[in-house]
Amino acid sequence: MMKKTLITLFLFSCSIMIFAVQESHDVIVVIPAIDAISVGNSTVEISFPNPTTVPTEGLIGEHISTYDFFTNSTSKKIVVSLDSPLTDPFITIKAQLLVDGNGSGAGTSSGWQSLTTVPQVMVQSISNAHYLDNTLQYRVTLAPGTSLASEAFSVTFEMLDE
Repeated sequence: MMKKTLITLFLFSCSIMIFAVQESHDVIVVIPAIDAISVGNSTVEISFPNPTTVPTEGLIGEHISTYDFFTNSTSKKIVVSLDSPLTDPFITIKAQLLVDGNGSGAGTSSGWQSLTTVPQVMVQSISNAHYLDNTLQYRVTLAPGTSLASEAFSVTFEMLDE
């Protein structure tokens, strides 16, 4: 009789161990929508070459910088605008945002665009993208008749829904 009790007790303790070892629960990860853009330099200075002859079509000054962007959303675009109109009508500014940096995802540059106070689409069809060190180019043209004073302006970059 003693043998039978020991075997029953052993089987009972094994069944308790089997059921007590495993436990589980569900984990839900909530990822917020993230849309971010950052521009390389806080201040950009565009200078012009010293002409050796009288310019007939104006002077062109250029500057190259970088920008980064990230989104875990789809159907986004980057728009750029001037915060206020240029004061000299003989000055024009264009910008181009290339999607040529390190990263992945979708995004297409719109090429050179004239900047005004109306937002211009610079990068479109952005989806689930993360790019660092993309090329940002400025081109300023001073047409004949430009005053000798300098021009300062602010440029705003935004990532919006398409």
